[in-house]
Amino acid sequence: MLPLNVYANPANQFNQTALNQNYLFSKYPGLGDLTNFASDQTTLSYNAAQFSVQRRLSAGLQMGVAYTLSRANGYQGWDPYTADPMLTLNEGGTAVQGGQAALKQRYWGPTSVDRLHNLTVNYSYLIPTVPGNGWVRAALGHWQISGVTKFLSGTPVNPTCTDSTNRGIQYSTPSYTNGVTSRCVLTGQPINQGTTMEIDPSNPDPLTAQHFNLAAFTMPTPTATTGDFGNAGQNILRNPSVSEWDVTLERRFPVHVGHNGGVRVQLQAYNLFNQVEFTALNSSLTFQTNGSGGFTQTSTSAGTYNTVINPRAIGLTVRLDF
Repeated sequence: MLPLNVYANPANQFNQTALNQNYLFSKYPGLGDLTNFASDQTTLSYNAAQFSVQRRLSAGLQMGVAYTLSRANGYQGWDPYTADPMLTLNEGGTAVQGGQAALKQRYWGPTSVDRLHNLTVNYSYLIPTVPGNGWVRAALGHWQISGVTKFLSGTPVNPTCTDSTNRGIQYSTPSYTNGVTSRCVLTGQPINQGTTMEIDPSNPDPLTAQHFNLAAFTMPTPTATTGDFGNAGQNILRNPSVSEWDVTLERRFPVHVGHNGGVRVQLQAYNLFNQVEFTALNSSLTFQTNGSGGFTQTSTSAGTYNTVINPRAIGLTVRLDF
């Protein structure tokens, strides 16, 4: 373990870049990291309430509804500096004493599998035979429609703040400390835009709108001798929720081939309504110093959605059974 703020010392830098840590180890020079620690912390907490309703097949209809309300929190990281009760760390301009409380504040939060709401509806319905002559009944009767509809909360996201010009170690390694990546610094502004949809009120287009307040974050600002670990919590942003409708329409036509032969026709549609469902949020903020000594956010895509589910796909299957 190297000392806290080890890279604030110019002797441990080369051209304002941190020397490789292997050159700075004094007990076992050149051997790299030697990890030997144990922790009695609870690493994961999962709580859920699950509900399920089933309608058995009756009058051609069968359906089921399953809903899970859950929270998955846990420790996602560890470093010996935050864990040391004898050390005081700079986190966003606030002095924080190391120890168990500091570890929880920095590393405890929603895990990558945390989904607050998970609703799934499945159904199958035998469409009644329509009245008409024999040809109409033969063409339109005995069709069955089935499908699955899902509504799912988005996954948590960790924002990142980096200096786009990399003008020195205080920008590339703001913590000044071996193995510890600085977090963003919260400015005190609300993270969300303040609307129910968390969309920039001045831009209703969900593709280009900023879905969280970029002004709520800034770069860590270490002093000449003290690093800044940043004070943003773990996974404080969240990807958008998604919904999807997958539907199958099928029918079996009897054919006199072999024993109990038939032709099964299936028409399958995924993302039936061709919804534009965003699944990922760009949470990478980049900064440059401005003339007043502060930082200006320069990324043109931070805060926007950048990934969508697949567009509607339709498939036709014809199978001969004999």
